[in-house]
Amino acid sequence: MASTILLAITLIVFALVALPSLGYLKTALFCFLITCVVAPFPIFLWSSEAPNHTGITYATPAVLTYTSALVALLLGLIHKWKRNGLLLGYGCVVLIYLIVGIFAVWSGAGEQWAGLIHLVSAVVALAVGYQFGSQLNPSVYRFLIGTILFLLVINLLLCFAQLSGLPLTLFPDQLANQLQYGRPVGTFGHSSTPGKFILMMFVVLLPALRSYDSATRRMAWWSVGVAVPLVAITLARANLAAVVAAIGLWLIWDRGSRKANSKRLFLLIAAFAVSAPVLAATLDRFSSDPGGGDRAVIYHTGLKQLESNLWEGTGPNYYAEDVGRWDQMTAWGFPLHNSFLYPVAEIGLVGGLLFLLPVFVVCAIAIVDCIRGGDVSLWSKSYLVTFPGLVAIAMTGWGMLVGSTLCLWYFVIGFAVSRMVKKDCYILTNQTEAALAGTSNVRIPPARVQ
Repeated sequence: MASTILLAITLIVFALVALPSLGYLKTALFCFLITCVVAPFPIFLWSSEAPNHTGITYATPAVLTYTSALVALLLGLIHKWKRNGLLLGYGCVVLIYLIVGIFAVWSGAGEQWAGLIHLVSAVVALAVGYQFGSQLNPSVYRFLIGTILFLLVINLLLCFAQLSGLPLTLFPDQLANQLQYGRPVGTFGHSSTPGKFILMMFVVLLPALRSYDSATRRMAWWSVGVAVPLVAITLARANLAAVVAAIGLWLIWDRGSRKANSKRLFLLIAAFAVSAPVLAATLDRFSSDPGGGDRAVIYHTGLKQLESNLWEGTGPNYYAEDVGRWDQMTAWGFPLHNSFLYPVAEIGLVGGLLFLLPVFVVCAIAIVDCIRGGDVSLWSKSYLVTFPGLVAIAMTGWGMLVGSTLCLWYFVIGFAVSRMVKKDCYILTNQTEAALAGTSNVRIPPARVQ
């Protein structure tokens, strides 16, 4: 709690200092990303005597740092809010489904109420991400890329510090546990989470590799370069494969990134070379433990639960309590490691499919955009090159649904689909450069990718 209070004070001081120069939207965006990545802690817990709990969020309803920052970001977008009937309808259906379930189907335990709030927060993040993408301008996009680079560099430096013996973390117990296997955690609570963050941010970063704004383009390339050793040093196998695949697919698909940035491609190759010793250690994990520990046993338990209670589910955030009554491994804190089956197990088949709908609908929109040919959006490309990796990560773990990761995931999905519709990437011209510098009042048109 002391660290949460210190973080809150720090963010308030930052907001007061930065607000006059950055403006409200950039300040709120920075606070949202910082709270998601550095300190996703509770500000207030409904019950101070909540039991130890394994789930997608806390055992009791809570006011969290990142959901508070999400609300602050929402308030900064509301004056230019663009109506979207489909998104509004989707959110209402999810909310009604969960409320009916918690009153009429599930037990209504504190864990389930916390889970309901967690899932609804993700849907709100989807809407906020959509609005943020719709209102994006070149200056804010540049700031976003710079913030992502800052967070990646901080995580890489912390990982090196943690491996050298410095306990620099807000999650000391989790760090001590992961360091037993030689795996740092950065600013996160688990060594596999940095890779998830990187892959989600690639949806935002990769289009910036084509920006005509030199600062945005340079920061995007540095971000990709930093991401490679960061994901390698955590020894996360699925994450490493997903990141490498995303970079490879992007460079193959987007010829402009290869032709215009040969020097930066060389730097990217150098980043892979520097990471070679760590990559070898990660490959050793593949050979020594190809099955991923006890995942097969955990998966079999999850299938048994699905067979016995497919339609109703255990209730949101209640899998460990329910299944743990008859399965010892789940009671020890090892739930179903599959981010697609886990929601089905908790909120039933209909609810699980409904909640995961945006993940696949946006993928379908991106595929249609590419098949249709012509002016293909770079955002469609970035979503599709990261999608196989995200599916692989989601199918081998449940971390995509936990805490701030879920909120950030749905924010990125909403952001991506809004940019697909606009079909631009803010490839900046001399006019937009002048506008960013404050020397021109010219209207900035969306730049089309040829």
